[in-house]
Amino acid sequence: MSNALHQKGFFLKQSWFEITDIGLVIKTKTLTSNDEFFMNFEDIGTKIIRSNGGKKGWLIATVVFVILSIGMYVMEQSGGNAEKNAYLFYLIIAIICIVVYLMTYKRSFFLVTNDNSNAIEFLVDKPSKKEIGDFIQILKNRRKEYLSSKYGQLTKLISYEQQYNTLNWLNRSDVFSKEEYEAKLAELNGLFSGSNSIIGFHNR
Repeated sequence: MSNALHQKGFFLKQSWFEITDIGLVIKTKTLTSNDEFFMNFEDIGTKIIRSNGGKKGWLIATVVFVILSIGMYVMEQSGGNAEKNAYLFYLIIAIICIVVYLMTYKRSFFLVTNDNSNAIEFLVDKPSKKEIGDFIQILKNRRKEYLSSKYGQLTKLISYEQQYNTLNWLNRSDVFSKEEYEAKLAELNGLFSGSNSIIGFHNR
């Protein structure tokens, strides 16, 4: 399994993803732009939102020109004031529009946080579904390891309330499973067992 992924889309659009020790490097390149940015593991979610479709403007244009083509054809056949074979002109434009729409059509999904922010877009099958699946799993595992190691270590040197809130944040961020969260919470309660801090906190 690789820590890097390269995806090629339409119109020479390309994306590169590389998992580092603390987050994800994302590079995108199109005909007119070349961008690079970095996302920390803290800002990367695990929720998946799927999206299928192309540039709808081209689809709308296709419908418009098909209607115009039909209208011109009917006028021509009924002897109306229409240039001969004018309907073919609109039909050709409609065909061009639908071809462009199909070229922009893509199946993708977004990794987002629980509040649907910080979206990271991936194509579903570029270069293959298996490679995408493997890469996402590596990303989730590295994220879990990093966040758990950085924020999930318990100590009596930090207040019970602060660590309790941190554990809840890790749990909401899908870093812990239910069992792992309950084990960490039990460990935290054990550290502060009998202390005024834990008793006062839960009596609020």
